[in-house]
Amino acid sequence: MRVTVRIRIVLAVTFITAALSVSKVCAQEYLPYAIIGYPSGTAPYFFGPSAFPIPDMAKNTSGDVKCQLNGDFSWGHLAPTTDYAATFGFDLRIPLWTDRANLCIYGQFHEWYWDTPEVRRIRMVKPEYALDGNCAGDVYASIVMRVLNERKYVPLTTLRIALKSASGDDYEKARYFDAPGYFFDLCLTKSFKFRNDAFFRSVNASFNFGFVCWQTDIGCQNDAWLLAGSVELNTKIADLSVDIGGYSGRERYYDSPLSVKVRMDILPDRRFSPFVMYQSGLRDWPFNQMRAGVTYSFRTKFHSDR
Repeated sequence: MRVTVRIRIVLAVTFITAALSVSKVCAQEYLPYAIIGYPSGTAPYFFGPSAFPIPDMAKNTSGDVKCQLNGDFSWGHLAPTTDYAATFGFDLRIPLWTDRANLCIYGQFHEWYWDTPEVRRIRMVKPEYALDGNCAGDVYASIVMRVLNERKYVPLTTLRIALKSASGDDYEKARYFDAPGYFFDLCLTKSFKFRNDAFFRSVNASFNFGFVCWQTDIGCQNDAWLLAGSVELNTKIADLSVDIGGYSGRERYYDSPLSVKVRMDILPDRRFSPFVMYQSGLRDWPFNQMRAGVTYSFRTKFHSDR
């Protein structure tokens, strides 16, 4: 048991060391591009709402298979005129021989968008392109591992490693980056349970720290620190969470998106669990977004190792 705990601690320390090393190397090699006034412009501020969204926090793993379908409707405030977008997405989570590790594949099946001339000028899109259209979205693949179980003085700790595909279309219309990327992060969660209460179950506090990287169109990559915090209330009929987080790129040119997310999962212990989420950009993500969907879960042979 002690050996297992030591291995998990080594994994966490290795993750933090790697993040610091990669950030230092990238800053030394590529920072002059931003200093001399040539930022790439490949940033969430100049693209659609799903180009490289702020990742949702991976707070835990599960022994159940979870299939989610969702729809988003976004409206922008990049310009005085409003642009709109609607997407149809998915999220699949599969336990990997244990409830301690999950394979997660998620993304957008398709996007429909309605831009305005003012928005297109800010995004530097050629005027001959139609203001409305539709395109395919990006797909992400990640591994989420529970490194440490929660103890009295130890938070529940998860490690995630994720890859972003370059499957999104309409780069020339500023919808998706059309470039690969990746991110990895640690999430620490501590729960405070309600005793002798049939309705309120617990309050969870989470902190997320990580590193984000994506390829730009000036022959280099942009690197960013990822930070987020969350407070979640668990009850008998619903889970309500408020997350504030984002990432901060090295170019310092509208590449530091920050948003607040409010989400409610209804009947989280049932096989079918509907949910709604509202997200609002606070910095460098000029959108408001409503998401609604349903999660279908079914049991597997993997039981909790806690």
